[in-house]
Amino acid sequence: MKQLLSAICVMVCCSACAQQNALDKFYDQYKSSDALTGSISISPGFWLSTSFSSPADEKWKDKVTNLRLLILDGKKTPGAAVDASDLARKLRDGHFDDLVNVRKGHQLFQVLGRESDGIYSQLVLLMRGDDDGVVFAEIDGKFTSHDVETIQGSLH
Repeated sequence: MKQLLSAICVMVCCSACAQQNALDKFYDQYKSSDALTGSISISPGFWLSTSFSSPADEKWKDKVTNLRLLILDGKKTPGAAVDASDLARKLRDGHFDDLVNVRKGHQLFQVLGRESDGIYSQLVLLMRGDDDGVVFAEIDGKFTSHDVETIQGSLH
């Protein structure tokens, strides 16, 4: 019984590590790229020292603990759009749900989230423009289903 339990624990740990690696790999691949037009990584200290005046239904912003953002020029890195699509597929395989998915022609806007016990710990935003430019944002925090509904409602 202990061997079976140990094997299950190892599989769960490996799948969790593999998921984080997909996000880190994409971010690390492009964070120092020549195609990078903008980048930001904000830690919890920033959120503690910044106050937002927002309506009560937008308190999800106060729950953000980390933000990573990349803005990539599609002309300088034509493979970024394909890599972003691959990342979205890997995230779905790793138990991320499609929260928002809007396509207009070649443009694509996606928000994916990973939920466990009613709490979303990670949200990933991927946007692709007509020129295959990519915007990637990873938002960490502890978001409730109500927070996610508020985010979805603000995007429609």
